[in-house]
Amino acid sequence: MKLNLIAGIAALILSLTPMAAQNDQAVTIKGPNAPLSAIYHKPATLADGAKCPIAILCHGFGGTKGDGLLRQVAVELERRGVATLLFDFAGSGASVTKKFAFEDMTVETEVEDLKAVVDYARNLPFVDGVALVGHSMGGAVSLLGAADLGKRRIRCLAMMAPAAVLHDDAARGNIFGVAFNPAEPPKRVELWGGRVVIGRDYIVSAQKADFLLEATKYSGKSLIVFGNSDTVVPSSYGPYLERALPNAKLVIHKGMDHSMMVPGDAESLTRLSVEVAEFVAAQF
Repeated sequence: MKLNLIAGIAALILSLTPMAAQNDQAVTIKGPNAPLSAIYHKPATLADGAKCPIAILCHGFGGTKGDGLLRQVAVELERRGVATLLFDFAGSGASVTKKFAFEDMTVETEVEDLKAVVDYARNLPFVDGVALVGHSMGGAVSLLGAADLGKRRIRCLAMMAPAAVLHDDAARGNIFGVAFNPAEPPKRVELWGGRVVIGRDYIVSAQKADFLLEATKYSGKSLIVFGNSDTVVPSSYGPYLERALPNAKLVIHKGMDHSMMVPGDAESLTRLSVEVAEFVAAQF
């Protein structure tokens, strides 16, 4: 894996497509691990008193709700009448507290956070259905959340480069190029020269996470998108996930990397965002 790729994704694409800040509703959602900073946005075409579906967008490892990829997808969703909710997982972005930092984050804590966000979204007065959209680790966590909550509460699932590789990396003892004994994980692992630190609990939770088994439990429609130039989460995981999910569609884009862009093709992110948004909107 290229160690600097995930760390640079947010910075590289953050400014691509800002959302209309004046229409954002900033909220704090009570989470099981820390207060969760979130923003939701209703489509401009939604009439007073009317209802619409909402898509919850989940950022990846080291990302935040401000990531440009998620914001671009959110813009396209809103154009198609789907509300959006973006949030920072506990330990990330504006959801860091004195008691819960990034080092405390695990696969399990992120699934717990997502469930709290789903409960919040389902209780918004204008919402009549929920979709999950996630990138990288956010895609993998969305899969686990959808499997646990079921089709009745999660209408559909869209995953961009879902990081099922997390389990294999933790099991073999090498995360983002940093090696360790998987049988006795260290208390802390420093990544990218110490700029990011993960804890033992993160490693253990990733070792326990059986993404393919959990995928068999979700019967709603699912979209899986990979790029065949992704060096962080290989597109070879795509067919496994497609076979595991009962109702899935797999798309692999030539030349697309982990940022869900084709280097040198400025329009590739827009096309990807439209693809994801049209899939989600079509399920309601």
